[in-house]
Amino acid sequence: MKQTVSTLGLVLSAITLAGCGVPDAGTGDGAGGAPDEAATGSATDARQILQGAARAMGGEAVANVRTVATRADVQSPGGSFETVLYSARDGRTRMQQTTGFHAGLSPSGDWIVPSAEEGRRPLPAEIREVVIGHELHMIFIDPESRYTDPVALEPSTFMDRPALPVRVRGEEGRNVLLYYDARDTLPVGIRLETAVGEVEVDVADWRTLDGLRLFWSAEFRDRSGSFEYAYRDVRVNETPDDAFFPEGGSTQEP
Repeated sequence: MKQTVSTLGLVLSAITLAGCGVPDAGTGDGAGGAPDEAATGSATDARQILQGAARAMGGEAVANVRTVATRADVQSPGGSFETVLYSARDGRTRMQQTTGFHAGLSPSGDWIVPSAEEGRRPLPAEIREVVIGHELHMIFIDPESRYTDPVALEPSTFMDRPALPVRVRGEEGRNVLLYYDARDTLPVGIRLETAVGEVEVDVADWRTLDGLRLFWSAEFRDRSGSFEYAYRDVRVNETPDDAFFPEGGSTQEP
């Protein structure tokens, strides 16, 4: 245990010295909960990794993000479709796909629209975690706006590259692992435990938009196969409030 923690500390120190971390890890707030047996670091180590990631993605530009809107073309085992997603830092979300899926998260109540005839219905808990799991940009911009209790784990690999994992808690306390490049703490992917099994997602094709580094491709993998997301529109702080309501409709460009 002592050797593992020491290894993590050395990695974090190297990142800080390289200018990609944060000199003072700080104690932060919002991190809590006792780490499970897999946790070898601490909430403070996790805080340093998350702050390093924010710095790698743009620093102040990351702090200024309020909303993210994306439109992606998706290739799946069942064919192609489009996904439109609106995410607000305060927890509001609307996700709509040309497959017919349409749901949203809101402090006033989560909802789903099974069909135009049925109208809005309460969102089942197992679908809520699916929607959150698609909010990849907001997850990496502000992980604690979607998850809780970050704890650093032992340095490992993700897609054959050295990575720093941070475990957070999702719906019903399920584990979510966020992976960051061990060289510069730029996000590389996520592993999620869901009600229907594990989902792995990697992100790539990083581009800079007004000082903010964002990825433009992602691949979801679960037991049903691979879902490749090619983002053709990513917009920051341009989403009107009415876009988070079901009446916003899929025709509204993000």
